[in-house]
Amino acid sequence: MRKLLNFLLVLVLVGLVAGGVWKYYIQKQPVEVSQEDADVYANKVADIVGSGVNGSVQNRYSGVVETQQTLDVPYDESKKVKTLFVQEGDHVNEGDPLFEFDTEDIQMSLDQAQLDLDRLISQQEQNEKQLATLQADKANASEDQQLDYAIQIQSMQASIKENEYSQKSKSAEIERIRASLTDNKVYAELTGRVLTVNETPGYDNNGNRKPFITIITEGDFRIKGTVNETNVWAIAVGSQVLIRSRIHEDETWVGTITLVDMQNKVSSGDQFYYGPQGETSTKYPFYVELENSEGLMLGQHVFIEMDFGQEEEVTGLWLDAGYIAFDEEGNSFVWLADATNHLTKRPVTLGEMDYDLYRYEILEGLGEEDFIAYPDEACEEGATVYKFDASARYGGME
Repeated sequence: MRKLLNFLLVLVLVGLVAGGVWKYYIQKQPVEVSQEDADVYANKVADIVGSGVNGSVQNRYSGVVETQQTLDVPYDESKKVKTLFVQEGDHVNEGDPLFEFDTEDIQMSLDQAQLDLDRLISQQEQNEKQLATLQADKANASEDQQLDYAIQIQSMQASIKENEYSQKSKSAEIERIRASLTDNKVYAELTGRVLTVNETPGYDNNGNRKPFITIITEGDFRIKGTVNETNVWAIAVGSQVLIRSRIHEDETWVGTITLVDMQNKVSSGDQFYYGPQGETSTKYPFYVELENSEGLMLGQHVFIEMDFGQEEEVTGLWLDAGYIAFDEEGNSFVWLADATNHLTKRPVTLGEMDYDLYRYEILEGLGEEDFIAYPDEACEEGATVYKFDASARYGGME
């Protein structure tokens, strides 16, 4: 009986060893793994650290170059323009006249207002005389007539107060008309270039009246960016940013965020961002003041990204700290996708840590051509891996 039990035990042990060997053999065989069937995803190290095509992990926001300051001169429909002194494209200095009003209509308005005031003054004189007469008659009236006279006197006193108020309003109106008659020219309040002149202004897409004249400052640019409500909390006033050309990736400018305008949504038509499931989110504008705008053009479209020193030249391999795991003894490793498309632990030797960019220098154990997975509960020895190579997929695209 004991021999039989020993024989069965040996068979079980042999089976376990054979199963382990077989599992190890299977895991070491190259497998084709589809994106849908993979246990985990792995990215190329070159893409993660930023030397690949799609390697930047920084959020990028759309931006456009605009002038630092804009002056909109409104259109006054109550007045008629007599002479226009500027045209589109003209350079103007602060204090230069832009246009003047026709004073003929203004003078007629002034004459009419003065006539109305004289009429009020004359009416007031009659009211005061009538009040004096009523008060005298009331003093000599019988007791039965006292109430009637009292009512008439109160009514007249109310008319006098109303007339006084009307005179004050009319006098203020006359002063305003006289001021516009004396200063019938409108002057530029900043130095710049006349961008538009709308002699018959219409309305914009939001139903607002277009300005009569728009003046922009010259050569002093800023960047207007847009950010959706999901990412708006990731940017802050005072943060340094990089402005990157959409055409030439290596052309950059440095700036500082000066305003995140949460009170004004981006104008209709560009107001909503549509996500992958079709949901919408509101967009808000923010503004960047540039240290130097040389090489930028008004209206140029650019990318905006937070400046964490990514443009500084670095040597060695620096990996986001989130990709590095530690075992119970404190040894560092990464989850590597091997040549057979299976996951394995790869020990790595760490150097310094960059706390600004939250990344470690990798001294040994990893290269830019390797593929690694982000550590999570799905990572285990032998798991099947789908390798995502952004450099191969998007190579040559801008």
